[in-house]
Amino acid sequence: MKYIRYIIIALIVNGQLSVANGQTITARLTNEQGNPIAGAGAKILNSTKDVDISSEKGELTIQANVGDRLLINTFDRKQKVVQLTDTVMNIVISGDDRLISSGKNFFLPEIESTAAVSTVGNEKIMKSSAINLANTLYGLAPGLTVLQNGGTEWNNDPTFVIRGQGGLSDNSNVLVLVDGFERPLSSIIKEDVENIQVLKDAASTAIYGYKGINGVILVNTKKGIFNKTEITASYDHAFTSPVGLPQMVDAYTYALGMNEAQALDGGTPMYNDYALERFRLGDSPYLYPNVNWVDELYGNSGASNQYNVSIRGGGSKARYYGSLNLLNNSGFMQPTSISDEYKTQILYSKMNARVNLDIDITPTTNFVVRMNGILAEKNVPGSGYSDITGSIYNVPAAAFPIKTESGAWGSSDIWTDNPYALAAAKGNTVYHSRSLSSDAELRQRLDIFVKGLSLGAKIGYDNYAELNDVTTRNYAYERTNVEYGADGLPAFTQVTKGGKDEANTFSHGLNSQWRRFNLEASAYYNQVWGKHKLDAAFVYSLDSYTGTGQNNTTNRMNFGLSAHYGYLNRYFIDGVLSLSGSNQLPPDNKWGILPAVSGAWLVSEEDFLKGNSAIDFLKLRASWGVSGRDYRPESNMYRQTFGSGSGYYFQASETGSSGMKENRYPSYGLTYEKAYKSNVGIDLTFLKHFSLTVDAFLEN
Repeated sequence: MKYIRYIIIALIVNGQLSVANGQTITARLTNEQGNPIAGAGAKILNSTKDVDISSEKGELTIQANVGDRLLINTFDRKQKVVQLTDTVMNIVISGDDRLISSGKNFFLPEIESTAAVSTVGNEKIMKSSAINLANTLYGLAPGLTVLQNGGTEWNNDPTFVIRGQGGLSDNSNVLVLVDGFERPLSSIIKEDVENIQVLKDAASTAIYGYKGINGVILVNTKKGIFNKTEITASYDHAFTSPVGLPQMVDAYTYALGMNEAQALDGGTPMYNDYALERFRLGDSPYLYPNVNWVDELYGNSGASNQYNVSIRGGGSKARYYGSLNLLNNSGFMQPTSISDEYKTQILYSKMNARVNLDIDITPTTNFVVRMNGILAEKNVPGSGYSDITGSIYNVPAAAFPIKTESGAWGSSDIWTDNPYALAAAKGNTVYHSRSLSSDAELRQRLDIFVKGLSLGAKIGYDNYAELNDVTTRNYAYERTNVEYGADGLPAFTQVTKGGKDEANTFSHGLNSQWRRFNLEASAYYNQVWGKHKLDAAFVYSLDSYTGTGQNNTTNRMNFGLSAHYGYLNRYFIDGVLSLSGSNQLPPDNKWGILPAVSGAWLVSEEDFLKGNSAIDFLKLRASWGVSGRDYRPESNMYRQTFGSGSGYYFQASETGSSGMKENRYPSYGLTYEKAYKSNVGIDLTFLKHFSLTVDAFLEN
């Protein structure tokens, strides 16, 4: 052990002396437009020296040797490795230097990617006026389809589909990972996002095991910056208006239509001439109403207010990002409640708080911790939004008045539900949701033992709970029926009372809850020698999810191995191999192997295209692989189930006795679902300002 200690000390001293005896090298960092890049961290690879930070003018002054390799990391997740060729250098950081995922904890410059991946930056996301982050992705990533669901955008995430509907069931959701952990996209505000990546082929998704079959969306939140502090505050006020509200006919038109329908069916008219004239003139609104339920229930506009403040900064050893976001939104419902104890307008409010810390414990040890908490409250009418909307389509304008002449709610023998009363007089439900997402990551470089080797560990814990406070009440109503004499004029009016005005009753309970635990361990190796480059990673991950109810825990385990090889900085090949297991599958078939391979040729780096004034960048890609999924239509399909029998007769007296019976028979040979995916693609940038990506794919 004593000799090993001396060797380690000698290696450290040697590494420090090699830098200390180096030259003074000055570099200037700029983007493609020539603007300086401030706050970028730069470090000589395999050196124990602290990170150097670029100044406001993008300038770096470092002690190094010509021939050393300089690693540059910008605050917006771009990375570049440059070999120092002179004591004075200009270094351009371009969009191709953006880091994209090539497996868990394995990021590569975009220029080297062999997979079908699309990246959406924060600048595009922030151009959208949508409140929900998911709704900002419409049309921003090729191959990604965003399908809006019912309800309001702040209440219901859209459905994502990557390259068409996949899988053998409707449960074909795209995997969404926030900072590497599976989380709802609605838990993230768009101001906190650095970029979003859409992974589309097996080469990019096979590493995620049973979760990646329908594609993956990676969300990277913002990190701190070097030696700088930025404080941002914003306020957004939005006017929202309903689109495509139904246009219903008035009472007179409806009555004419019903009479025509009766005549075509050989029946008698529903409304006589006197009633038709009253509908036309509108001079007897209690007996012959003309109610536009859409106008009565919905307003012309809603409103939302959003307040956001964030701070971003740090030094050479620690960086931070923090934000606080407040949102309140009101919908289009017109009615006000008939009681001061509850509200019937659709209301939503949310507070979102985030803290991201990035700490360099030593020059070779990095620690990251992230926390995101949400408090939200949603108010809806007691009848439910869908029931109220449905009643608008069921109840015609001629059915009954909102309220009768005596002040009771209107109703009829045919149409029993009063849409306005459903909204205003049935109480309300207030949903209170609480969620906390937290994760920590530790990464240790081990260059002192094996050059280019690092180890990492990640742990994540998320939980969510939604409670409800319910106000319930019922209402009294009146039904009026008119009987006509032989002359066609009203002879008798019968009023029937029903229902009962009740005092408000209150209840509360748990609506839903879930928790998720993630554990991940990884080893990463990076090495460049001569014309060759190798990046390799081994990742072990455990995911445990527990939902509401009993026997509702899903456990998954995955072992992933990925490698990226580059030759001459223009030929690249990747390989991925995953071994995945899940408790959703039968004991004999829990595990599956998912391989993928891909390659890319950076044609624009060939001598015959270098210096070409028309073509700036050209890359050809191809991939093949297998993705899997552990979905099953019912739980424990591989087990025989039994239930209570209706009765069996025994003994000479034929006495009836209850017993057991067979229910579902077991399904044998169940295994994981497989998708075989092939992809070829072209990435082209030309004439300095135009870019084109073309992909052809086949999935079985």
